Amino acid sequence: MRNVLSIMILICTAAAFAVVPHGETLDVGPMEDNSATPVSSIELDLPNGIEYGEYFPPLDLTTLADVNDPSSFMEYSTPVERALAYNADDDPVLSSPLWDWDDDVLIYPGKVGSGVDFDTDDITGDLYAILDTDHATNDSLIVYKSTDGGATWSFFMYSNNTDGEVSNPRIAVGHHGGNTWILMLGIWNESGSVNNLWTRRVKANGSSVTWEQVSGNATYADIDTDIGSSAYGYVTWAEDGDMDIYAARK
Repeated sequence: MRNVLSIMILICTAAAFAVVPHGETLDVGPMEDNSATPVSSIELDLPNGIEYGEYFPPLDLTTLADVNDPSSFMEYSTPVERALAYNADDDPVLSSPLWDWDDDVLIYPGKVGSGVDFDTDDITGDLYAILDTDHATNDSLIVYKSTDGGATWSFFMYSNNTDGEVSNPRIAVGHHGGNTWILMLGIWNESGSVNNLWTRRVKANGSSVTWEQVSGNATYADIDTDIGSSAYGYVTWAEDGDMDIYAARK
């Protein structure tokens, strides 16, 4: 019985393929192409054909503050305001802001010379930012402080060079003996290409100011402190014409 059934299947199959006379081809029409359109000379082999990107509907002009600006429907708020709004939510999934970066908090309105830096007091949460002013005379390192998470900033301290430039502003915050110490770093570019690397430390209340020279020929430098209460300060720097990097601890 099995052999008879197999013979019947073979006969039916042969009949299905034998409808075209010998020597002729079967014209089945154009074949459907289910592959995607090449993108950047790369053929995307997708089982369901071409895929389309996300569709953006037309803007509702009534939502725009300025009909000539398509992004003016966005409501302005500072990063701090957004963070506070989301952190007030009881849902832990929404406990952080959707936007991580923005540039809407002004710290210093003037021209910056060679760079900026900042650090955080890990105990109080206060922020300290430092910059150099790029002045022709009395070029300075200026430090600003924020006690409300960066929403507002106030002047803290400045250090200047009366006969040259200051560059490479760096700042770090450390703790020792119940006191918060602010460590500032900069390169004093004197006449004759003398680049003195200086550190200046001061308590958070503005007292006990101390200057110390680290190098007399520095080109780049950075500073940091221990986390905790050991109060060590660390400086790394490179000297002019030297490919070596130096490090010191105080």
